[in-house]
This record gives sequence, C-alpha cells and structure tokens, in this order.
Amino acid sequence: MSDSRESPKPEPSEEEQRLAKEALSEFEQGHYEACLRKISRLREIRPDDAKLLLNQSVAEYSSSGCQETDKFIQNLKLVASKIGVNIERIESLDESDYCVLFFNYAVIQFHLKQYRTATAILDKIYHLVEPSDEAFFVRVCFLLTELYIANSQAEKGIKILNYLEKSLSKAEDETEGATVQPVPEIYRGKICQYKCRCYMMLRSMKVCKREIKRLYEPNQTTSSAVFFKANFEYLRGSGIKALKILNATPQGKSSLETGECLTTMLYNNYGCIHFALKKPHLGVFYVNKAYAENDLALLQLPKPQGQGLSGRPIQTLGLSKRYEILHNLGVLLLHCNKPLEAFECLVDCAQVYQTNPRLWLRLAECCIMVYKQSNEDMFRLSERLRCIVGHMGANLHRKLILNPSVNKSLRPDGQSAAMPVATMEFAALCLRNALLRLPYISGNEDSAAAVAGEQRPSAENYVIAAPPSNPMKASEIQSLRCSVLAASAYVSLCLSDYVMALHFTDELLKQGKISPALRYLGNQYKAEALLYLDKVAEAGSQINPATVTDMSRRITRQKDDEDKEGHEDPNEEVAPWFPADVNKAKAVSHYNLAVIHSIRGDLEKASQHIQQAKSLFGSQWPTHLYHFMMYLQLLEGNRMSLQSFFKEHYGHTTPNRPPTKTPADWSRR
Repeated sequence: MSDSRESPKPEPSEEEQRLAKEALSEFEQGHYEACLRKISRLREIRPDDAKLLLNQSVAEYSSSGCQETDKFIQNLKLVASKIGVNIERIESLDESDYCVLFFNYAVIQFHLKQYRTATAILDKIYHLVEPSDEAFFVRVCFLLTELYIANSQAEKGIKILNYLEKSLSKAEDETEGATVQPVPEIYRGKICQYKCRCYMMLRSMKVCKREIKRLYEPNQTTSSAVFFKANFEYLRGSGIKALKILNATPQGKSSLETGECLTTMLYNNYGCIHFALKKPHLGVFYVNKAYAENDLALLQLPKPQGQGLSGRPIQTLGLSKRYEILHNLGVLLLHCNKPLEAFECLVDCAQVYQTNPRLWLRLAECCIMVYKQSNEDMFRLSERLRCIVGHMGANLHRKLILNPSVNKSLRPDGQSAAMPVATMEFAALCLRNALLRLPYISGNEDSAAAVAGEQRPSAENYVIAAPPSNPMKASEIQSLRCSVLAASAYVSLCLSDYVMALHFTDELLKQGKISPALRYLGNQYKAEALLYLDKVAEAGSQINPATVTDMSRRITRQKDDEDKEGHEDPNEEVAPWFPADVNKAKAVSHYNLAVIHSIRGDLEKASQHIQQAKSLFGSQWPTHLYHFMMYLQLLEGNRMSLQSFFKEHYGHTTPNRPPTKTPADWSRR
C-alpha cells in the first residue's frame, strides 16, 4: 500500500534559506504583507511544499487581524490533505513534522472552548516535540497548561510548568562545577502566573503566596497581578483586604486586544466578595453592573460575517461571560430570598453547565424556597392565624372552623415535571441529576450506598469539575452528597413519596462524614417517613431529644499543612438556618414525639412532650404547636381549657365574656 504523504523535498538553496529567514523576521515584527511577499517568492520555487502553504495561511490569517477564522480552518484542512493526514483525527498525528499544523488547529479549538479536543491534540504534541525548539515548545506548554486549568486538572498543569522550568534552565560546565542559568525573563512572569492559578485551584495557599510575591511588584503593578492578589485574599477569607486591592486595579488594554473585559471581571469580583461578606444585596448590585458591562463589550465587537466565525478577532470568540455572570447572579438572588428570579438565572446556566451537581442542587433549592420560604415563617402571626379558617353561627351557637392542616398542600396542575418550572416535582428531577453527577469516593464510610463492584476513585487529590465554579475536592463532594440527600428526602416527603423519602434518609445516615445538623434532619425525616408508612413504633425509636447535642453545619476535617493559616472558607455559614441552636432542635424533637404518641393513643406522654417543647421554644411558639395543642385538647375533651386557650391566643375569635357553662354544669346548681 503506497504512502499518500508528501515525498521528501530536496535541500533548500542558500537563496531559499535567505528568503525564509527574511519572511520569519518580517512575521515576528508584524509586517505581514512583506512576509507574504517573501513566502510567495518561495512558493514559486517550491509550489508543492505543504509547509510553505501552512506558513502562508498563518501569515494571511494574522494579516486579517485573526478575523478570517473560517478561511483559516479551510486552509489547515487543505494543508492536511496535501500531507495525507486528517486534523480532526488525533490518530493521524504520529510525526513531529505535523506538530505545527495540529497546534494551529488546537488553538482554534481552544478559542471555541472545545477543551477536550484541544487537550488531546496538545497532549500528543507535548510528547512529540523536542525542547530544543524552545519557542514552539514554550507555546505548547503554555497552551497545554491553560487547557489543564480549564479542565480542572491543576496537578497536571504544575507538572508541565515544572518540566518547562527545568528545560529552560540550561546547565553549563565550568572548571569549578556546573551552574544553572535561570529561566529567561521573557518566560518567567508567564510561568509565575500559571503557577498562581494552579495553586489557587488546588487551595495550596502557602505555595501560592510565595509565587504571588514574585509576581506582585508595587512599582510595576499589572491588572493580572492585582487580580491574583485579590483572589488570594478572598480565598483566605480576607474580603475587606481583597476589596482594597481591587480598588487599585490599573487600566487595562481593550477587550478587542485581550479578549477579556476588565470592567466586567472587576464588577463580578466585587459581587463575589460582597457575597462572602454576607452582603448578598450589594453583591446583586455589582453583578448586575457586570452583566451590563458584558453586554456593552459585546456591542463594541464587529458583526460576524454570515453564520460562520469570521468577522471578529479569534480572541473575542470567548469574550462573553454571560452564563458565568448569570450563575453568580442566581446564587446571590437565592440568598436574597428571591427564589423565582434566581431560578430564571440558574435555568439558563443549566443549559451550559449540565455536569455541575452543585448547580442542580441550587435549582432544587429555588423550588423548595418557592414552596416554603423559611422555617422561621412558622413563628409569624399570619401563619398562626391559619389554624382557624373561620366561624359559623352566633351567640351560644357560634362555632369555630379549624384548619385540618397548617402545612402547605401541593396541588398538581397537570404539568410535566420535566418542564423548567419552580415546582417540587422539578426539584426532585434536579436532585436526581445532582446525585447522578456525584461520584462515590473510596475511603469513605458510605460504601454501602455504592453499587457492588463499582470502581471508585481514591479520595487523595481527587477533584471533579464544577464549571463555572472551582473544582470540588473529595471532602466537598462528600458534603455536597449529604446536602443533596437531605434535600431529596424533604422533597419526597412534600410529594408524599414516603418510600423514596425513607430510602434517601437511610442513604444520608449511612454517610461517614456528615454534619450534626444534617444527621439531625435525617433522623427527623426518617421518623416522618416511617410514620406515614404506618410504622409508628419505629418512628418513635428514631427520635431521641437527649442525643441532640450539636447543630453545627460544618464537617470536622483535617486540612493540609499548606492550608493551616487560621482562615475560614469565605462561603461557609452564609445562609440562615433553623433550628440553629440545640434547645430549638430538642423542642422540635419533643413536638414530633408528641405527635407520635398521640397517634398511638398515649395522650399523657403526648402532653408531657408538648409541655417540654413549649418550655424549650420559649415565648414564641411555631404554628404547628398551636394547631397540635388544639387537637390534643379536643382529644382529651378539655372544652373549658380549649376555650381559655382560644381566649388567650386567639382573642379576636371569641366573645369577651367568661366561658359558657355546659348543660352538665347547670344540672349541678
């Protein structure tokens, strides 16, 4: 079978070598027209040389300001056909002579955000290219590191940078020994920037601090250095210091040159920092400004030609940060108790970031908040008044109509659960997606929840991508799994799917690393599910107020020595929680036990538990407690006590006179 690739060409003459050097010099100086003239003369001598055709295509593309992207891709495919390879198939890259061609194609794929395709190409080029070709080797390493960061593989990026530094540091033999020359200044700053990004992604704060000191020079401050320093302080939990650093951001280049809008990133960072400072409303203000600046930057771009990629510089293809900003805006609105607005933002993001399990949980939280804003609503007067629906009759025949339930009922509207609407049915779908996206980590005690024989990754240095957020480590994955299971149990209870609620609570309580607050919720939800499944005895054994000793939401975990600097995660404990203290949690447990004992017919124990719940709640009682006390007194037949209860807590519903005596009382006179 004959080889379809190009045959060896004769050695170039001195004239050809001179023209090639002059063409390269003109290209490096940005004189693309002069460069194209030199290449045209070379092509007259070598009309079938594929390398000249590739160089001509690159020069023409650069001459157009990197705007004729469609034509450049066609030229790359034409060059590939001449040498008998297919640039869309990585298997055809088997020689170092084709590395430049595939590298150019990988650059296009990178700007189109096809990171996996570009990474596969660059990874193979990295093993084929020789470090002796310094300029090309450095470009390959930088682009491959950028792709590893985009793919949340910062460890691989660090390895590439370390090898690049070692290759650029040349050793020279001298009489007294060997000396190592430092990395050339032209590459040192870029390597330092990439290292900062990788170490921040890995949360290696001490090593990152050392790199930032090398990068951050007060006399020669750049916008990149300021952003690195501010991000470092943000990750350490020093939000005020990060704001002060960002306020000194110098003016950057135009977005047409860099492909990034500085003001958009600046306002977005302001919003993230204010969110960490527990000021979500101020964060919404800044993120909205970032959204407006992003739209303004897009309006300044030249209009594309037709439906293709041509008509705008290639670096501006990824200029829009719309979905990243919408994601941040949705999270902020959720913490501002605006679930419907947050839902609209996050639903748009779900079209792009389908693999982010945390995003699916946020969508489910929006649906849950639409259904019930907060547990603290139970203490409002408007909710307490819902215990009494109305009255009928007058005078001695006046009767109060009690509400059969104070819980919000779900009325199916006949709409499919797959429709993106803020309903509990859609919340269940979102939580199912989140669970499917979460891997099981070996070394965790939740092995019973995994499928037998399933290959699970090790917890050591394991991360999963969660765009547009930072990648999640093993500890964050385990914590997120607990949150998803707890939310799934709650949604299943609201949807009257008690079998699935029991399944989710069992899975939640099997988790090895679970916060005390979620363990408490797991026991309460499991007891409720068992109660609805007519397993009253098991439900009663599930709740024990004496075991409630801690209601913190944090999981105690050991941190690396690099990260022990006494700073907290800026995103922890930013949302209100009820019950937040042990007394309130015990009160809820006593209330649930009172309900269980009343169902079993043990009204004496139910009264004891309800009295303990009243004392633990203090002066303010939840609506459910009022409603249950009415029910309990009706069961006991305490009509006089119930009338006194109504007069004390619902005085507007009863006449202002002593309780009416019953006929039995009249007979005793």
